Amino acid sequence: MSFSDKKITEGDIASQGVQSKPNKLTGTAAENKAVFDNLVTAVVREKFNAFLEELMGASAAGQIGVDTVPGITAETVQEALEAIMESQQGITQGAVADGSITAAKLADGAVSTAKIAALAVTGALIAAGAVSTEKISDGAVTTAKIAALAITAALLADGAVTTDKLGNLAVTAAKIANATITAEKLAVGAVVTAKIADGAVTAAKLASSLTYAAVNLESNQVRPIFVTDTAPTSASADGIYLVYEE
Repeated sequence: MSFSDKKITEGDIASQGVQSKPNKLTGTAAENKAVFDNLVTAVVREKFNAFLEELMGASAAGQIGVDTVPGITAETVQEALEAIMESQQGITQGAVADGSITAAKLADGAVSTAKIAALAVTGALIAAGAVSTEKISDGAVTTAKIAALAITAALLADGAVTTDKLGNLAVTAAKIANATITAEKLAVGAVVTAKIADGAVTAAKLASSLTYAAVNLESNQVRPIFVTDTAPTSASADGIYLVYEE
């Protein structure tokens, strides 16, 4: 059986004798009504009810036509459903065509960490400024990851350059400010003869308690300068002396 069998045909109407009746019915009101009641009851009701039963049956989808569906070749609803099911099963079984899943098909938040392949996130996929401080693991920035000359003075904390961070002989004369080496910074005995410029030791730089005995001289070998009017009489006499020869 099919929907076509449920059509009301001219023969069905004629079988009830309606068409053979005169254009003006001459019977009683009840007789005239019965003519059309028989048509509705015997033809329209039977055909319509049978159509509804067929429409609600399992085979109905195979008789209802469909318009063109992109990607699916089907003439009936049943064929379209079967084609859709086949397509869904293909997706489940990994038969998705390469490049067929577009961004519009992905729900927000659908791509989890587990779905991203190792090493798949390249530099080009990271937005500028996206890697914030909290996204960098402690100790992750190694020497190899720092560009040459990238660490400027502004990036160094006050007091960050400690003694052990300076290379041997790294502090050159050009790196020492003028007049910054004080007496406290010189070790005892650090200023040797070779480090004193010629003529640099003036009288004002000599201690007043220097004696000729301190330089292994006798009294007859020295002559005092601006201390006393007489020659020293002992090796302990204070003053500044010049060696002289007779």
